[in-house]
Amino acid sequence: MRRHGSKSLSEIAHPPRSKSYRGPFGRLFRHLPPYVPPGLTAAEIENVFQNLAKDMLEAPGTGGNPKFDNPDIPSGYTYFGQFVDHDITFDPVSSLQRQNDPNMLDNFRTPRFDLDNLYGEGPDDEPFMYDQRKDSLGKFLIGKGRRIDAPNGKPQVQTNEPTTEDDLPRNEQFRALIGDPRNDENIIVSQLQLAFLKFHNAIIDFLKAKRGITDPGVLFREAQRLTRWHYQWVVLRDFLPRLVGPALIEQLLPRPKPGSPQKFNLNFYHYEHHPFMPVEFSVAAYRMGHSMIRGAYKLNDVLDGFLGGKPLPIFIPPSQAPGFLDDLRGVRPLPQFWTLQWDKFLEFENGGACQKSRLIDAKIAAALGQIPAGPGIENPLAFLNLKRGYRMELPSGQDVARALSIPRAEVLTNQQMELPGRFGTEAPLWFYILKEAALVGKGKQLGPVGAHIVAEVFIGLAKGDPSCFLNVHPLWEPELPHQGANFELRDIIRFAGMPVTAADLGFPPPGS
Repeated sequence: MRRHGSKSLSEIAHPPRSKSYRGPFGRLFRHLPPYVPPGLTAAEIENVFQNLAKDMLEAPGTGGNPKFDNPDIPSGYTYFGQFVDHDITFDPVSSLQRQNDPNMLDNFRTPRFDLDNLYGEGPDDEPFMYDQRKDSLGKFLIGKGRRIDAPNGKPQVQTNEPTTEDDLPRNEQFRALIGDPRNDENIIVSQLQLAFLKFHNAIIDFLKAKRGITDPGVLFREAQRLTRWHYQWVVLRDFLPRLVGPALIEQLLPRPKPGSPQKFNLNFYHYEHHPFMPVEFSVAAYRMGHSMIRGAYKLNDVLDGFLGGKPLPIFIPPSQAPGFLDDLRGVRPLPQFWTLQWDKFLEFENGGACQKSRLIDAKIAAALGQIPAGPGIENPLAFLNLKRGYRMELPSGQDVARALSIPRAEVLTNQQMELPGRFGTEAPLWFYILKEAALVGKGKQLGPVGAHIVAEVFIGLAKGDPSCFLNVHPLWEPELPHQGANFELRDIIRFAGMPVTAADLGFPPPGS
């Protein structure tokens, strides 16, 4: 059996810039030349990227400054973006240490919004993720967090004492039993994965109560469809407009009229048979999410009280030997009192003030300044992104802007972007997109190059999915309750029964 997204030898044999290439990874702008800083050796190029990456780190002491927050995008969407990325792309064998060719990347994730990072191969092929009790057939297993013991002052997981807090299901070595291990990379995305597990389970109960469905197979398939369609709606009608602006969505994906199919007005993302994952999207445009990451987060009011108001870093480098409770890294059970209070990540009626994402710009949280890049090697995340774009032979940002018919006067120059002279007159695509968002989008949303790439790929993936609601039922609208005029991510969180306010947590107050 071939895994999701696997390729035949004939597919791999196509040249990466061939217009007939139909593999899971490909290029939007096959005719554009790769960007290479002029007149530099490979070692000098790497040094230039290293220096730029250092300049892209947030200045010391500015990580919590609200001046650099995006008022329009709550921080929960940063990790929803990561969750979506894990749904549509998965490259377990790619390496920065070799010359990367899109043809040689194997996308083991289907390029569509189908939540295979949630469902895996389904309850028949991967039953270990699903509840086997007769009255819970079709539901996901839900795990529990663990109490913390601290012998010699070093917190440990006390494996025999589960808490009342829900967590991902885990094996005896505490590896998460989920469709994509990357959704256990940090505490926030693991709690978002948990929310979608519980969202599916809540829809199972909804279908039993409201529609009287009792057949386990029918119940699972209908719950899966409803879960996917509500998720697709949030991706296309909630998340995407926040990134690119509603005007571009209306242009590319106009609301359908009764008696007519959904129109997809795509200008440059085209495929003959099946959607592919463009490297201009996966390696550049969609990595705008890295600039949205806060260096530290507050998880809930009770833990905030325990910590004296100090937020927890998203990541502390392994070389600094962080303690068990020092940062938000994942691949471990949920520590006691670490359940997310969701009004700190999304906006709810009667909720508290939520933490915002950081501006979409060319600044990266200092916490991401030392990311593992091999055994015993750490590098800034920005350097890894720049290097990967170079090795994937991405075109320059200016070349893509011109290919998109951006007016000449609106194509950013390296001088406008304050890019050092060693880059020549062109800029790496990822850096250009971040600077464009800062200068044109005021850091609140993507500029024209980034917006067109992200919007066309998202909408193109939906177009190519025959089971997407846009193709099956273009006039469908979410059936579940929602807080405002539009169904949003916060409505998934609430319907799933996740704790929204401190009162929902049920924790004892600090000092009790």
